[in-house]
Amino acid sequence: MAEPIVSEITVEALPAEVFARFVGDMGRWWPMAYSRGGARFATVHVEPVAGGTWFEVDSDGAESAWGDVRAYDQ
Repeated sequence: MAEPIVSEITVEALPAEVFARFVGDMGRWWPMAYSRGGARFATVHVEPVAGGTWFEVDSDGAESAWGDVRAYDQ
C-alpha cells in the first residue's frame, strides 16, 4: 500500500470554514492538468462520509473515481 500524501498549511480561519472551502470549492481551483478528463473536466466532489468517494465529473456528466474517503470529520 502506498504511503499517504500529507501536506500542511496554516491559515487564519476556523477549521470548519477552511475545510468546507477546500472541499466544497475544489472544482474551482483544481488544475485540469491533474484530472482524468483534461479539458472536459467540470468539477470534483468529495462525498462527506467515511466510505464515500472522491470523484471528478466531466462536461458530459460522466463520473470518474479518484479515491475513497477513509475518514470524514469536520
